[in-house]
Amino acid sequence: MPLISSFYGVLIYMYFMDTKQHHTPHIHAMYQGFEAVFSRVERVEPLR
Repeated sequence: MPLISSFYGVLIYMYFMDTKQHHTPHIHAMYQGFEAVFSRVERVEPLR
């Protein structure tokens, strides 16, 4: 999992091709033993 950013002790990692455990691209934010996971899923609507 590549580290993509770090600031004020917060480390941001990104999963992007791990389809065995995770199904959508998302990031992990880690700070002092805590972890948060953020995902953004977009829906594509057909044009009318």
